[in-house]
Order: sequence, then C-alpha cells, then structure tokens
Amino acid sequence: PEQMVPAEPYDCPWESCMTLSHAWGYSNGARFKSAAKVVSTLAEISAKGGSLLLGIGPDPRGLIEQAVVDTLSKIGKWLERNGEAIYATRRAPVYKDGRLWFTASKDGSKYFAIYGISDDETVPSTIEFKSLKALKGARMTLVGTGASLGWKESSDGTVSVKLPRSIDRTEPVAIRLTGFKLVDSLCCPSK
Repeated sequence: PEQMVPAEPYDCPWESCMTLSHAWGYSNGARFKSAAKVVSTLAEISAKGGSLLLGIGPDPRGLIEQAVVDTLSKIGKWLERNGEAIYATRRAPVYKDGRLWFTASKDGSKYFAIYGISDDETVPSTIEFKSLKALKGARMTLVGTGASLGWKESSDGTVSVKLPRSIDRTEPVAIRLTGFKLVDSLCCPSK
C-alpha cells in the first residue's frame, strides 16, 4: 500500500510506501511527520509483518532540508537503542493490544512491545497489557537500556508495568518481554 498501513496483516511479504511529508518530491513549505510518528508507524508495520519504505525528496539544489536531516537523525538514534524490537523480528501471535505493537524475535524466545504515540501524545507512566500471560520467571526490560521493569498481574489478568520517570515520554517505548505468552482476547487481533 502507498501512504497508508493496512488495517490487517497480509499473508505475503509486503511494504508500506510512505513519505516523510505529503509528497514524494520536494514541496516548498512542506510539513514533516515527527520522528515519534514515524517510529510508531514503523512499529505498527513491523508488528503486522511488513517493511516501511520512507521517501524523502531533495530540494531544487539536490540538498536534503535540515528539518528532514534532524527527523531522520532522531529516528536513527531511536533505532540504535531499540532496533532489537524491529530488526529481524517476526509477526507475533498477537500483534496489537491497544497502543502496543508486538513483534517476536526470530527464534520466538522473546517478544517485544512498542508503545506507539501520535504527535500530540506522550507515553503514560503506567502501561497495561490485556494480552499477556506471565509464565514462571517472566521479566520485562527496556530494550534501549536493559533496565528491569517492575510489573504486576491483577486478578482479571491485566499486566501493568510502571515505567521509570527517567525515560523520554515523547518517543515510543520498546519493552523486551521474556517468559510471557501472548494470548488472544476480544481486544487483541491475532493474525
């Protein structure tokens, strides 16, 4: 698909072809997507088993605008810290739970959850999972730092994790899930 992400995963290799602005080429005064929006879109596409082709256009002199360079740099820095949750991952048995997008390691030994945000949002201090079942020895860590996260499972099966105050809440957060099973529920598609 072009300039969109499909509502459901495809059962074949696919990519979403999208632009950083509204056009494939240079457009004077273009407004660009934020790094947080692009990373959140990348997380959704990866969770659905696809790839993202992100197009940018040089200006009439053949140069890349500084705003584009800055955005791509922010995306690159996020991927340097959190790329394990994106690169070489597979579609998980459940790919979505609210604002959370799930990917699986190639060998299936761990899952990753990426909390996606829009331009005007921030990541909340507590994230709830309705599609996780903790197994013996289950643990959560931040992908970017490896810091352990405290979590608890309530009687209704909801798993809650409180995020450290020190994280940047203006960008998506990637969490490594080890020793958890993803379970299908009415809120969570499982294709």
